[in-house]
Amino acid sequence: MKGFGKKVTLLSAMMCIMAAGAVQAEDTSTSYTTNFGDVDGNLEKDVFDMEAIQKDILGLNKILEVYQNNADVNRNGIIDILDMEAVQKDVLGIEAIENLTVTKTNGAVSVHDPSVVKDEKTGTYYIFGSHMAWAKSTDLCNWTTFTNNINTDYKTLFAKEAEWSARGTKAGSTYDVSGNLWAPDVLWNEKMGKWCMYMSVNGDNWYTSIVLLTADSLDGNWTYVGPVVYSGFTSAEEAALTDYSKAAGTFDDAAKTRYLQNRNGNRTYSMNAIDPCVLYDDDGNLWMTYGSWFGGIYMLKLDGKTGLRDYTYTYATIDNESDIYQGLKIAGGQHCSGEASYIQKVGDYYYLFMSYGGLTANGGYNMRVFRSDKITGPYKDYSGDNARYTAGTNNICGTVGVRLMTQYKWNTMDVAQVAQGHNSAFVDSDGKAYVIYHTRTNDGTEGHYVKTHQLFMNEEGWLVAAPYCYSGETLNENGYSAAKIAGTYDVIINEQNVDYANLKYISPVEVTLNGDGTVSGKYTGTWSLTEGTSYVTINMNNQTYKGVAVRQIIEGTDEDTMCLTLLGTDEKEVWFSKQLQGKRATVMAVDKLTVASTAMDDLTLPTEGIFGTKISWTSSNPDVIATDGTLTKPKEDTTVTLTATFENNGYTQTKSYDVTVNAAPENDTDPYVIAKYYTNEKIDLTNAKEGTYAIPNPFNSENTSGLEIYNGAAIEFDVELTGTMDRLDNIVSFTDSGKGKLYFTGGSYLGYNALGGYYDANMADWALQKDYIGKGAHIRIDFLPTGYKVSVNGETAYTNEDVDAGTTKGGNKIDGYNNVLKWLNSSATTLNLGWGNWWPNLQYDGTISNIVCYAYPTETIDTSKYVYYEGYNKTEISAWSSASAASALSIKNDGDSHGNYVNFAADTTASGNRGAYSAIDCAVSENYTIETDIKITPGNIANRSASQFVITTTGTDATAKNNNGVTAGYLVKLAASANSNVYTINDSDATVTIASNTWVTVKAVVTTGNTVALTITDQNGTVLYSGNVTANGSTELDGLYMLRGRGVGAAAVDTIKVSENK
Repeated sequence: MKGFGKKVTLLSAMMCIMAAGAVQAEDTSTSYTTNFGDVDGNLEKDVFDMEAIQKDILGLNKILEVYQNNADVNRNGIIDILDMEAVQKDVLGIEAIENLTVTKTNGAVSVHDPSVVKDEKTGTYYIFGSHMAWAKSTDLCNWTTFTNNINTDYKTLFAKEAEWSARGTKAGSTYDVSGNLWAPDVLWNEKMGKWCMYMSVNGDNWYTSIVLLTADSLDGNWTYVGPVVYSGFTSAEEAALTDYSKAAGTFDDAAKTRYLQNRNGNRTYSMNAIDPCVLYDDDGNLWMTYGSWFGGIYMLKLDGKTGLRDYTYTYATIDNESDIYQGLKIAGGQHCSGEASYIQKVGDYYYLFMSYGGLTANGGYNMRVFRSDKITGPYKDYSGDNARYTAGTNNICGTVGVRLMTQYKWNTMDVAQVAQGHNSAFVDSDGKAYVIYHTRTNDGTEGHYVKTHQLFMNEEGWLVAAPYCYSGETLNENGYSAAKIAGTYDVIINEQNVDYANLKYISPVEVTLNGDGTVSGKYTGTWSLTEGTSYVTINMNNQTYKGVAVRQIIEGTDEDTMCLTLLGTDEKEVWFSKQLQGKRATVMAVDKLTVASTAMDDLTLPTEGIFGTKISWTSSNPDVIATDGTLTKPKEDTTVTLTATFENNGYTQTKSYDVTVNAAPENDTDPYVIAKYYTNEKIDLTNAKEGTYAIPNPFNSENTSGLEIYNGAAIEFDVELTGTMDRLDNIVSFTDSGKGKLYFTGGSYLGYNALGGYYDANMADWALQKDYIGKGAHIRIDFLPTGYKVSVNGETAYTNEDVDAGTTKGGNKIDGYNNVLKWLNSSATTLNLGWGNWWPNLQYDGTISNIVCYAYPTETIDTSKYVYYEGYNKTEISAWSSASAASALSIKNDGDSHGNYVNFAADTTASGNRGAYSAIDCAVSENYTIETDIKITPGNIANRSASQFVITTTGTDATAKNNNGVTAGYLVKLAASANSNVYTINDSDATVTIASNTWVTVKAVVTTGNTVALTITDQNGTVLYSGNVTANGSTELDGLYMLRGRGVGAAAVDTIKVSENK
């Protein structure tokens, strides 16, 4: 049983794009920027890690307990690693932490990089993760967090290693060890009679070490022993501060050259000494694997009596095999992605697990498996590929290593599982094997939690993971009859290549295993059982898949079903989950179907539900909502009852849904009403505890079908103070399923913290600027793509512009106010009255009434004359992606005639140019016109900086992964070097001058042949260029590509129009 880890850093240093080759990024998702957190008074949000909380807030050790034994703040059943509510209570002095009630709705925990170990005496399982997070369980399903002395004494315990790590910190910055304790791994050392923890103490620029601690109990306190290995040294003087000479002798020029090998500033030979995995071989020898990206994964022999490095065991320096100091190379290298090495022996083989990709939700994190009959390797995958790399490559979605699972979503799941990785594995005393890892979802957040899947071995000795998380299932060693296996299944092929940057995932397809041994449905072929066993063989999709059959509980339900997990000759793992039938299927179909309570446009009324359940509809008023969902606007607000009848295999059930259709607006320019609550009815908020007044968010399109609010939304209400006002009192708020919040308080304070950033208005340094409400007022809050406006009794109180100007206290740190509208329309689930902000025990001591919600009209654009049109008004990135700078892509709105547009923001810390690409989904190759608005700012770093805008054609080398620029396959190509506004056109002598950060319109007319009529005009209509250019390759339209130059380079694209020439 081994371990792994990641770090917490300040948000300002948070996102280094791993695949691009910047400094390796580690997890930051357990640091939270909060709307209450301006502790240092600089009008910017503070990121709370443990030290900051202790030092800046109260300095109470009690907070350390909250940090681990925290409440389920977001009520999603996941125990949050930092309890914002508890911190707020302490900050405000409202309630002592000792009185905090900890609520856990289930046993999932948020422990990053969970390393599992079992205390055989007590039967308790423990996971140790990064960020000083630990948990324990008796069943591998339900976990409870706990603390130990590391949480309080980390500065003292790791003082020596922190001094080493601080050497990598840039001048002017302060190293903080609390956020850099990564990847602990724990095992029982029989010779020492101790539990041994191996902890990574990380530093910037590879100044990292792994240190040993020991304890008598897994619940107990840990004692420092000493360092095991170092990384980061750049000279003989630095090597002398480590154990280098003891292990390897003199640090000479050859060693310096070797360890400083790099590509674009990233090490390709030496590694970052993190992510230890410690285990015994069959002969009782103790080994440790470690390393990450950069130079790869290495292995050292340890001294079983001390738990430290065995200096009597030496290593030769052999390229791609071993190093005199680093040890045996077993995987990775050449700055290919790969970390979190973990070795577990199962049966006759040692299995090496690794995680490829970046650990963020859109980073492509995924687990790979290799095996060897020797602990020291070589480790190879199913097809024989060696785990070691000899050349740099983007391997995130590559074929080296068996991918244990892809990004996926069963039909029973609400969100997809993405970025699964940094696992541990172990074999229990009963012979069951498990993989334990952390996962994220595609819900738009970076929240993560621990999952456990049972592992099985197929007939060829390869591991396959159960389709669902572990719930106590046991493999039937005698197998099942063919009749038990036969049936219709949902099938997921765990593809290696998935568009992770856009959070795409694999959905199940339907396949039937027929009783006669044939396969039909999405794939065809044959299947068979190995008699007297659970082994199954399926021939389909021109591949042979071998695995096992096991009954499992369908994740998130109480229903069990037959499941198969197999590995194919295409090196893809495949999961089968047998569809439910009859009552079980019908009940689940009813449970899964939701219908919006308000409709603005035609409703989608499905005719088929989960597991093939048939659905039919009736309507109480078909003139307003027909049985096919067609909506006709009534003259007055009307409620229609829709009744659905569900049927599966003879079992039927009905359910009715009331849907309100608001009357058609009087004009198409003014905001129109979408919902009203408590008209002429005052409700008392004094005792409105959480959940008392919870209204499905009417701005969310799932609750108001067809609603689009990208042009703006507003809420108004009357409030009357009946008692004493507190500046933080809850009046109204919107919340999502995580920590996103938008709220207005009794002190007239407007706050937002969700998609795109945060803002605070009428509040700073805990001081309220002005109480606009007084004894009572009519409040209206407008949310616009360009900002916000708060009005009191019909007069403007303050706007975002007032905050920016400093005339109203607060701060706006948001990447486009359109993100607020997008969040309201897609993520915010609930409108809350009297609760929902960061201070749950502060209710408004008064009443609220006459709540009205409005939507701003959206323009109707006639796109019938275009074969392709994209205006980005709906705040979607659409098809744009960037493998190396995805976080730089966003929708922005500057409040001018352009409205929303795609922005590819600058990043002065990026180590190179960065590309972004969007496909254009239309089939045209001649006699067409493409027109789009763009703006470009060139990079300003002379070394290798280049900027491009390209209209690409088939055969292009433009992809989201291409940071080198387009060289072939283009219709139009504009290219400039550093600090130059002069762009060459199509690699010819023709040029055009485009001012930085200024919109221009690019129009290309294609007839036949490869001559293109190109016109570039500025926004005043001045022609900057007009002439014929020659396309490179075909003229079959493919997409758009932007290359952002190093330094201040940036780019943007607005409205894309493609039409056929008449």
